[in-house]
Amino acid sequence: MFSETMFNEINLQRTRKNYLSIEETIELTQKGNMILDPFSVLISRKAIIGENNIFYPNVIIEINDIVSCIGLGNNNIFYPQTFLLADNGGHIEVKNDNRFEGSVSIKANVADSFITIGNFGRYQNGAQMIGQCSFGSGSQVIGNITVQNCVLEEGESYLCGNPDLRGGLLKGFGIAKNLTIGKGKVIEGFGKFDPGNMRNQSFFHPPKA
Repeated sequence: MFSETMFNEINLQRTRKNYLSIEETIELTQKGNMILDPFSVLISRKAIIGENNIFYPNVIIEINDIVSCIGLGNNNIFYPQTFLLADNGGHIEVKNDNRFEGSVSIKANVADSFITIGNFGRYQNGAQMIGQCSFGSGSQVIGNITVQNCVLEEGESYLCGNPDLRGGLLKGFGIAKNLTIGKGKVIEGFGKFDPGNMRNQSFFHPPKA
């Protein structure tokens, strides 16, 4: 059991780093959010949090200055080790119904960096987003990929039976930089991502009946 002194010390440290106190973190549940372990979830008091999001243990949402911002919409799932960082005037906007699985990192921490994520996206397995990025609705990043200054165009979600109607997709591992991935398109990379390797998603995933 935590003593009152230990509990107060934990909150004092959170306050010094501009995170919500444990009590304030739990208050987010009043908007339908699920905070499965409020002791390990750290959320900046400047962050804008919507409704009905799920936060698994060890999620960090950090804002380090007065001009940066992070805004989260509704019904997103943040699995363990998800890390969002805004600093040096950076902005992160996450809309609705997205899944962040497997140590996903989103960093808008250099001047003028702006990362936007639409609806019904899926980002997993060590994906990292930095710089100026636009992830349209239905887009996916699957794998240990650093995505810098890229646009993944919007489409249907990964649940759509026709892969060529889904949002843009990157999969594999390595660095993807200065790319535009169109609706229904995918680049699979192993170390680097060559726009000459862009294919229809149905090349890898036949349409479902």
